[in-house]
Amino acid sequence: MISKTMVPIHFASLSKILTSCLGAFDAFLVLVDVSHNNWDFNHFLGNAQYFITPVANLPSLHAVKSCYAFPIEASPEDLSEVAVFMMDHSLSTAVDHDGSHYLITAGSYAILDAANDICGDLVHTYPF
Repeated sequence: MISKTMVPIHFASLSKILTSCLGAFDAFLVLVDVSHNNWDFNHFLGNAQYFITPVANLPSLHAVKSCYAFPIEASPEDLSEVAVFMMDHSLSTAVDHDGSHYLITAGSYAILDAANDICGDLVHTYPF
């Protein structure tokens, strides 16, 4: 039989055990987060390096026009001045490896529905 004076003692020790377990679990979650969400590590492994492959050798947006085909009225020449600045900045940031920017991806997605497959529509908009 447990007396009324022993209940606070059992509650205090149970509380101490529970607090220790939660602290250990939190430390475990922090270790998992640090090891798996390390952007430097993901960037080094090439998680999204394929994003820069098409533009890796292009010095600026103006060089893109000579290497790739664009839909009518959707070429780099048709961009506004702000859009040209943004695209030039994006290209130089993607190609430079100064360590201040990271390329990561959120995964890949399969096209499972014909409504999401826009390749046929794009074929008709590009010049031959």
